Amino acid sequence: MALDVVCGGRFDRNSGGYGAGPAARSISVRVVPFSQRRQMLEYKAALHQARTVAVDPRYTSQTCPKCGHVARGNRDKRRHRFECHQCHYRSNDDRIGAMNLHRQGIEYRVTGVIAARPRS
Repeated sequence: MALDVVCGGRFDRNSGGYGAGPAARSISVRVVPFSQRRQMLEYKAALHQARTVAVDPRYTSQTCPKCGHVARGNRDKRRHRFECHQCHYRSNDDRIGAMNLHRQGIEYRVTGVIAARPRS
């Protein structure tokens, strides 16, 4: 799976290029697969004697970081809002995902085990 990053201009997948015009020609955009991004991140981490840990991102935007309740209804994708149906904690859904990924990283450093499932 590749991540397409487009900044201005219209990317045409069939021809592999951007729409005509000086703005489209002057933009340098790279399309980099996730596996290559991960390799770059691991390389940079190694340069700084840091370690990377791959964690499972599933359910991170649906899990309440306060009480651990997991439900699809906690997240409103269209408005980028999160509200826990159990404890009513509210925040941005992307922030919630980041908080949960951070928690998984901390748990790994403490226990040495990557959590397979969100806590209940």
